[in-house]
Amino acid sequence: MTRDGTPGSAPSGHEHPKIDEGMRRWYESCPCCMSAAYPEVKRALDEERWASS
Repeated sequence: MTRDGTPGSAPSGHEHPKIDEGMRRWYESCPCCMSAAYPEVKRALDEERWASS
C-alpha cells in the first residue's frame, strides 16, 4: 500500500519505502505481489534471506 492508501500502486519517483515488520510480513505472504509493487524491497529482502541461509 502506498502512502496515500491505494493498494498495488508503486511509489512515484525514486522513493524507497522503509523495510519494516509490515514489509517483512508481506514478503513472507506474497513475494510475487511485492516484486511487482516494490522490486527494490523484494531484492533487498531476498539478499537478506540468502545471506542468512
